Amino acid sequence: ARTMAMGGASVAIVNDAGAAHVNPAALTTLTTSQLTFEYSPSFLSATPLGLPESLPPSFLGGSEPEIPTLFPYLGFASPTSEIGLSYGIFAYRAEMLTWPSISYNGSTYAFYGNDTSIGYSLAYEILPGFSVGGTVRVGLYNTDKPYIVKESVGGTEVEIIKQAHFQFLHLGLDAGILYKPVPQFAMGLAVYDINRKQLTFEPVEGQEPYEIIDNTIRFPFSMRWGVAFMLPPYLTLAWDMTSFPQSIKDILKVSELGGEIRFNDYFAFRAGLYHSKFTAGLGLTIPFSDTAAITLDYAYLSGQTASGSGLHYATASWLF
Repeated sequence: ARTMAMGGASVAIVNDAGAAHVNPAALTTLTTSQLTFEYSPSFLSATPLGLPESLPPSFLGGSEPEIPTLFPYLGFASPTSEIGLSYGIFAYRAEMLTWPSISYNGSTYAFYGNDTSIGYSLAYEILPGFSVGGTVRVGLYNTDKPYIVKESVGGTEVEIIKQAHFQFLHLGLDAGILYKPVPQFAMGLAVYDINRKQLTFEPVEGQEPYEIIDNTIRFPFSMRWGVAFMLPPYLTLAWDMTSFPQSIKDILKVSELGGEIRFNDYFAFRAGLYHSKFTAGLGLTIPFSDTAAITLDYAYLSGQTASGSGLHYATASWLF
């Protein structure tokens, strides 16, 4: 929620157990063990929101990006030794619009999928300020595949669109780099689904394949890179990019950028632009000792959702 409130910029500034999923190399920046829980209860409609295609493509080959709509995330991370080794464990469930809009015979159809995954991340500080990390994820993906059957109605042959359920076990490999030469500046790079796991639908008896969907699919490879400036004592600015812009006017469409102002050690305000969509949020830190605290974060992403009120994120972390 902290990074989403800052426009989604995260790869160089993620500072909790969410690093195991976002940029595993950033685990080396943790100074204490952390347990993080995040939840986003809103249902996001990708079609009216119109996010750019620079986001990861639709899981099964559609023309619009894949948008998480329900995202509970639980992660634990800890620095394990004095030699710069850190690890993280996480689990999440994401429900997505795999085909946000399919037009057939004048009607629009939406198909959904959900991914339940667990992962393990390991990071190592090779040189002072330079860290690398990797993640192994195992998940179960459920989705429906549309297909067309021909039936006779009143002696006339008609085509009817139906759907068949498929379930895939998949393996994902991610990697990250973090370079922080001075406390005031950081650069990060993360790549996801390096292995591009291939999945194949089984044929459905009597089906006619829908023309825009291939039988063989792969998990989409994606990446992000970014920079962050920390201006002490209480200002942070960050900028991530998820693709190369085709022109200067497209920079905002592929950018996630924002800032954080901490009024003191306990309260923070954040705002940014997520692919040209406005974001904002708040953060609260409740300390119990020099090393123990609870952090509560909230973020809002503007855009059209099923409820019409935008997308909300909430995160709670326990530092101990």
